[in-house]
Amino acid sequence: SSMEKVSLESLKEKAIAAIDLHAPSLREIGYDIWSNPEVAFEERYAHKRLTDYFEGLGFMVERSIGDIETAFRATLVSSTNTSTCSANTNNSSSHTSTSPSEEKEEEEMEKGKEEGGKGEKKEDTQLLADKRDIDGATRSRFRNIGVLCEYDALPEIGHACGHNLIAEAGVAAGLGLGAAIGVWPEGRPQVRVTVLGCPAEEGEGGKIKMLERGCFEGLDCAMMAHPFTEDAVELNALARAYLRITFYPSPSSPPSSSPSTLNSSHS
Repeated sequence: SSMEKVSLESLKEKAIAAIDLHAPSLREIGYDIWSNPEVAFEERYAHKRLTDYFEGLGFMVERSIGDIETAFRATLVSSTNTSTCSANTNNSSSHTSTSPSEEKEEEEMEKGKEEGGKGEKKEDTQLLADKRDIDGATRSRFRNIGVLCEYDALPEIGHACGHNLIAEAGVAAGLGLGAAIGVWPEGRPQVRVTVLGCPAEEGEGGKIKMLERGCFEGLDCAMMAHPFTEDAVELNALARAYLRITFYPSPSSPPSSSPSTLNSSHS
C-alpha cells in the first residue's frame, strides 16, 4: 500500500541520515584497521576498535564470543519506549579512545544543545537500545537481522583483500539499521540488529568455528558487503559444495513414481 511505501522510504531515509552523519568516523575506522593489519585470530586492535565504537552507539556488546578471542557480537533491539535504554549515535563516552572525527561529532551536538536545542534535528539518528535478554518465547516476536564484519589481513601484504572496508561497511549497515528500527512502527514485529565480528576469514575458517559454536543461532538472515570493482548485488561464489541428492516418493506420489522420475517439485 502507499502507507507501507511511505513508511519504507522513511526508514531508508533514517538509515541514510545516520550513515551520512557518521561518515567521517566510519572512514577513520576503515583507515585505522588498514593501517594496523593483523592476521587470522590476532585481530586484537580491530576487535577493540570495533567493539568500543559499537558500545558508543548504544549497542550491547559481547566480546570473544564462542571462546574466540577476536570475535564479537553487537546487538540492538527496536523499541517504541523512548524513555528506556536509549542511546544517541553521537555518544562516544564508552570509547577508550576517541578519534578526531568522533570528537567533532560530539562537539557539534553539544553546540546545538547550548544554542537552545538546535541539536534536536539529530534525533533522527537516535538508536533505541533495548538490552533485555531475548530468549525462548520472547525471541519469536523478533526478526533478527545479521550483519557481518571481517577485519583480518593477509600475511606480509596486509589488507590487500579489503577486509578493513568490510568492517567499515558492516558498522555502517549496523548503525543505519539501528537508526531505522529506532522509529519502527508500532504493531509490527520488533527487529533485532545483530552485528557479528568474524575473524580469520583468510584461510582459517573463522565463520565455520563461529557456526559450530552457535554464534549464528537465532538469526533470520545474515549479510555482508565485499569491496569490488563495481557495484553489484549478486556475484558468482568461488566456494562451492557439490552434493548428490536422491528424491524419494512421498505418500502422495503416483504409484508408478520412482526416484529416477521424481524431482524436487514432486517431493
